[in-house]
Amino acid sequence: RTPVSQDNRKAIIWQMLDNTDLGFPETLARILGFSGYSADELAQESNQDPDWVRGLFERQDVFPDIAALRSIAKALGAPEPQFVGRTITYLLARQAEEELTD
Repeated sequence: RTPVSQDNRKAIIWQMLDNTDLGFPETLARILGFSGYSADELAQESNQDPDWVRGLFERQDVFPDIAALRSIAKALGAPEPQFVGRTITYLLARQAEEELTD
């Protein structure tokens, strides 16, 4: 596997985040695959709760945690504002949908 520079990594992840043709869960899965981490490895690398990180990537209900998302973005080499913003938007939209169906 050819190493990807930090700038190239950010650019590639930015393109993934910018692609609105894919649903956000699929985008998250692609970013995780591109990173080469498992959810548990990413949790360790970002110093976050493994259950929370797995929940994020497995489409479970997780509380939007900006500090945790920033740590994950750094570990992934992702552009923080785009990664955190897109993830928070997705999590809040899921919460709103669930509230409507309750």
